[in-house]
This record gives sequence, C-alpha cells and structure tokens, in this order.
Amino acid sequence: MGAQRHYQPHPQRHKEGLRKEKQIVRYRARITLGEKIIAGFLAAVLFLMLTFIVHNYATLYGLNVSIQKDKEVISEQVLTNAGYQMQLDELSSPENVLDHAQRIGMKSSGENE
Repeated sequence: MGAQRHYQPHPQRHKEGLRKEKQIVRYRARITLGEKIIAGFLAAVLFLMLTFIVHNYATLYGLNVSIQKDKEVISEQVLTNAGYQMQLDELSSPENVLDHAQRIGMKSSGENE
C-alpha cells in the first residue's frame, strides 16, 4: 500500500498566521522626559527673552515721549529768552537810557553846568 499522505494544515495554525499578518504594529513617537525638560527650558528662555525685548521697547518709547516733551519745553523757553533779549536790547539802547534818566529827574552833564 502506497502511503499517500494528504497534507492538511492545522486550522488553528493557519488562523493564527493570518491574524499576525493583519495585525498592524503602531509605534507611538514618544518624547523622553529629558527632551520634555529641554523643550520646557527653551520655551521659558524664549518667553523671558521676548518679555525683555518688549520691556526695553516700552522703556525706549517712554523715554522718547519724555524727550519730545522736554524739547517742546526747551523750544518754548528759547522763544521766551529771545523775547526777553529783544526787550533788554531795546531798554539798554543809549537813547532809551537817556530818556529814562531825564524822566526820573537826572540831567546830562552838559546841562549841569
């Protein structure tokens, strides 16, 4: 008798093999604790730098406003000083001094004789 073998795979093995083929292995990209700490540190440094920059711009803006106000005050004072200088020049002219001296009763040396 010729031994014929009929090959019949075990149904359980065949099903397990199919399950393994259909199974999709998903790897989650994990961020390690050290990377999280470094990222947090960099975020904090970036935030502090941006805060420092904004603070400096705000300070510069305040100083510029103050400088502009001071320039306006100085220009007004320069105009006032120019007006006073003009009055001083008018009052210190020789004709005006002589006129004022005569009004208060002084006489010129030519008239005193």
